[in-house]
Amino acid sequence: MTRKTLCLSLILGGFVLLNQLSASAQTNTPTSPRSDQAINDLLTEVRLLRQDLRRLSSTTYRANTMIERMRIQQGQVNRLTQELSNVQGELVSNKSRQIELKDRVATLQKKWDIGAMPESELTAAKAALDELNQREPQLTLREVN
Repeated sequence: MTRKTLCLSLILGGFVLLNQLSASAQTNTPTSPRSDQAINDLLTEVRLLRQDLRRLSSTTYRANTMIERMRIQQGQVNRLTQELSNVQGELVSNKSRQIELKDRVATLQKKWDIGAMPESELTAAKAALDELNQREPQLTLREVN
């Protein structure tokens, strides 16, 4: 902001000085080569200040555009990080549930072998285990992608 303020102050000062010079030029006094040189120097300085101001404006626009892009990208990163965390949690839960079901199927198989339980309970446990086994590659693929 200080550079902008400085530029604007210099431009304003240049205009005031040009006004005074043009007012003194209107009094019909002959202009000296020295005052012509001063006016030319001031005009050159004003042109340079305008160029700086345009450059500064362009740079500010590009910086704002870049900041907005970064905000959008950060939002995408946050969303993907959350999704990855959810998938990893599902994977851990799935593996834990698989271990429990394997133990349960083994226990149910022994009970069924001795005839202490119906086959439907064993079949349901095996089906649940198969479902978890099929879900694991899907979750692993989602985690990688």
